[in-house]
Amino acid sequence: MRKEAGVLVVEAQMFAHQAHAEQKQKGKDVPYIVHVEKVVALLMDVGADEETIAAAWLHDVAEDQGVQIGTIRELFGIRVARMVEDVSEVDKSLSWIVRKSQTVGHVKTMVHDSLLIKTADVIANTENMTEDYREKGEAMFEVFHAGKVAQVEHKQLLVSAIVDAWPLNPLLPQLTSAYQEFQEVFVV
Repeated sequence: MRKEAGVLVVEAQMFAHQAHAEQKQKGKDVPYIVHVEKVVALLMDVGADEETIAAAWLHDVAEDQGVQIGTIRELFGIRVARMVEDVSEVDKSLSWIVRKSQTVGHVKTMVHDSLLIKTADVIANTENMTEDYREKGEAMFEVFHAGKVAQVEHKQLLVSAIVDAWPLNPLLPQLTSAYQEFQEVFVV
């Protein structure tokens, strides 16, 4: 049974707030949900549909909080669960480089709704990294599983994959802007 307009998004928002309640952003005393809110805001700005907004609220609950995709499917529907699964890393036990290489490869096969969420996530993460580097310099990498060179190389591959996968992606102007600023700050 389909939920009334707006209910799906509100329920996803509440679920995300509960799932991420104790989580902080890497190396900061900032609630993780701030990142999720930024992703959602980017998608709302380009007129994403309700199921995509709901999936954006939930985009990290499987990967970071261990929520099962089956649970998301039961509570929010097949399409929302598919998008969340699509943007989640499959196996966090793999090395950073393997996981990130898989992500870049997977971006090339994503359908547009999932790719829209992934793009918003990359924009938010890129802006956050740029801000952190301006504040902390090289010390920011102490909380990551890879150093500056690997992070910069991965970001370049990921942004290129997103651009190539969907040249008409409505978030490309924001992605391009965030990435240009990132490049200016992260000169290697």
